[in-house]
Amino acid sequence: MELAVSDIKRAADILHPVYQASGGTDGFISLQLSLRLARNAQGPIQQAKELRRAVERQNGMIKIPATKESLTAIYECTCDGINVNINLLFDLVQAGR
Repeated sequence: MELAVSDIKRAADILHPVYQASGGTDGFISLQLSLRLARNAQGPIQQAKELRRAVERQNGMIKIPATKESLTAIYECTCDGINVNINLLFDLVQAGR
């Protein structure tokens, strides 16, 4: 994870001027959580918090897969102020579940 965090920090720093110029609507860098955690609510929450602490960048974003079990993690992370990219969402039927 250390290598990924180092790369994410560098990329976030490169994109930070875009983030600032857009008022925080663009210039994000994303880090995917382990897909092994996609069927668990607490695992993604813990890993997202650890990554947020490790990266320490405003324009860092955590990717959380759109699974039924991940809804709690998505909600908790969003409430904690963690930028979330909900991924693996392919259609409106899946979104409505």
